[in-house]
Amino acid sequence: MFPQRLKQLRKEMGLSQKSLSEHLGVTQQAVGKWETGRSSPDPATLARLAELLETSADYLLGISEQPAEPAAPSLPYAESPIPVIGTVRAGYGSLAFEEDYGVEYACVKDPANYFYLVVKGDSMEPRIQDGDLALVHRQPTLENGDLGVMVFGEG
Repeated sequence: MFPQRLKQLRKEMGLSQKSLSEHLGVTQQAVGKWETGRSSPDPATLARLAELLETSADYLLGISEQPAEPAAPSLPYAESPIPVIGTVRAGYGSLAFEEDYGVEYACVKDPANYFYLVVKGDSMEPRIQDGDLALVHRQPTLENGDLGVMVFGEG
């Protein structure tokens, strides 16, 4: 039930898998897996998904047959251009290389503190695949379990 409703609502909203993934901060492959039933989003992402698709989590999950009434504006931040500044190899101990790859868009609170890297390699599949764009937030620390890219010599 969830895969079909997700795909239907996404298309009704005129969203591609890529744009939906960017709004949620997940990979396009994650959205594809949800739509094929190979995986499911975590509860927090499901709640955000329902908000973005202007429905309820209960409707998405098939618990309710009635879609929720449209709520307030679904996207809390405007879509902003984020620079794609280079590539990074998947896995531990790899280096990122800086190069101008243009821009992609994302809905983030403070766009100046974000950049994208193009992931090279498959050592982190299935979560992160070769060619995925990694949206990176500049911050001084990581929490246990976070994925990160370390930048040396910046600033």
